[in-house]
Amino acid sequence: MNTAANTLEPSLRQDISVISLIGLCHSSSHFSHVLLPLMFPVFTAELGLGYAELGGLMSAFFAVSFVGQMSSGFVVDRLGPRPVLLFALSLMALACWVISQAAGLPQLMIGAMMLGLGNSVFHPVDFSVLNQQVSPARLGYAFSTHNVTGTLGWAVAPVFMVGLGSAFDWHVAYIGAACVYLAIALICIWQRHLLDIDSTPASQAQAAKPKLQTSWLLRQPAIGWSFLFLFFATMTLSVIQSFAVSILQKMHGLSFAMANL
Repeated sequence: MNTAANTLEPSLRQDISVISLIGLCHSSSHFSHVLLPLMFPVFTAELGLGYAELGGLMSAFFAVSFVGQMSSGFVVDRLGPRPVLLFALSLMALACWVISQAAGLPQLMIGAMMLGLGNSVFHPVDFSVLNQQVSPARLGYAFSTHNVTGTLGWAVAPVFMVGLGSAFDWHVAYIGAACVYLAIALICIWQRHLLDIDSTPASQAQAAKPKLQTSWLLRQPAIGWSFLFLFFATMTLSVIQSFAVSILQKMHGLSFAMANL
């Protein structure tokens, strides 16, 4: 009985450590989704930008993220999750610094595209680590926690950015965000053993499986309807995330801090 308990405890500690680290990284991904929209009213007032231009920033962010996600899984398989994750966190820290120095649309656009590229690697990294490093019996908890921490990233961003922006200014807020990404990168370096996976057994097992009939899968009506549902749900969520603060201020006269809250 004691022997079984002793063998379980290290496994449980390992799973909690991996889930916590990946959850922290995933929250930083969602944190990046709202970094720019939160400051749209400030950008219109101080940089003289219109909302069509600001909407273009988010289109650039998600377009780069879309293209990056299509290829980042192959990069993770080849290089492993750790170097890819550290590159993404470093790139996002640099992007926040670029935005903090912006004097107009071109610098903001560069920062948005850098954030989008960094954001593109998190899901391939996260799921490759969780699938191999977490015990099969706890994978359900791991994926649930993964989703929750992403939502927490959305929730923390307004408090963090508006807090720093109110105490100092928006330039300092983005420098603070850069420091957050660097701090998470340092944590990942400290706990780098949790991010190292062995892709060989998975590759061998995959090679032994029958090939999935992709053409058959894509012909299933449920796949098409699920895609359309996710497409419109994501489009609606993006509109709310990007323009809710500005709409609440313009239509309902809320303060900048209250609209973000």
